[in-house]
Amino acid sequence: MIFHRHLLRSNISLDLANLLQVGFDLRNILERKILSPKIKASDRRQYKISYQEHATIQEENVLFEGIVQAAVAAKGMSRIRPFAFFIRNPAKAILAGAKGVSLYGCLYVDILWVAPEIRHKGYGSKLIYECEKLGRERCCTFVSLTTMDWEALPFYQKLGYKIEFVREGYEKNSKMYLLRKSLH
Repeated sequence: MIFHRHLLRSNISLDLANLLQVGFDLRNILERKILSPKIKASDRRQYKISYQEHATIQEENVLFEGIVQAAVAAKGMSRIRPFAFFIRNPAKAILAGAKGVSLYGCLYVDILWVAPEIRHKGYGSKLIYECEKLGRERCCTFVSLTTMDWEALPFYQKLGYKIEFVREGYEKNSKMYLLRKSLH
């Protein structure tokens, strides 16, 4: 069994045999120390909403783990798993990339970007193909992504993506297209 590095640093006492018996994911247990405690209904009015421009990785993990645990409890869903692919120059600067998550049988690509100087050379297609390949490896049945009307709709359609939904109401009369492609 491989242990996360932060297990050695934590002061959490874990009975691994019991954890394995119950089927808990070790990552959930380790990160539970940052999850918020249960809130009593009578205490809810004491809490205030705070705003910040950017969340820390630890703060995002609290939200992420809360969603994952709720999905497991409600339906026994598989974990949401992030991914990222990058194209870098010899100096390690990012020239293109794609990132997203696999969730509940779907591979969702939330960002695809290619630097202007290397566009129209096949790198965007290669990144999407790598995402699709990963989706198949993770047993996803389809890929979902969005693009704005001024971004890359023809590019995705050329790769076999179909419009599933159009959302209007963005500034300057822009539209967002939710696209889908089957992986089978």
